Amino acid sequence: MKKIVLDEILFGFDVKTKDLDSTRYSDGGVCAIGNLLKFMANDKGVFVIVEFGHNKSTAKNNARDSEYIRVAPFHTLPKDMYRIENLGTGQIRLNYTVNQVWDEIDWNRSDNDFF
Repeated sequence: MKKIVLDEILFGFDVKTKDLDSTRYSDGGVCAIGNLLKFMANDKGVFVIVEFGHNKSTAKNNARDSEYIRVAPFHTLPKDMYRIENLGTGQIRLNYTVNQVWDEIDWNRSDNDFF
């Protein structure tokens, strides 16, 4: 997680590159639930998912074409967007891409509503 302070607000970023080829696998891994909750609750940080969707380039070999860029705070994502897997650390995984749920994001949900 990359952390940045902007206007006295602490932001943490998870940058995802999403290969849009349906034959490619992505586990949707974000971070451990304990780390996320400590960052959001104790540090009062805003955790942001940044997602770059891309396809194999039709013009150049070994290149990618960017299809979209989506950015959303984690606490605004739909509740069915993520799950916790107990892999020893309680890993958070995304069930969908941010792009897939873009119209379902609750931009007005506060941190308190999330918790």
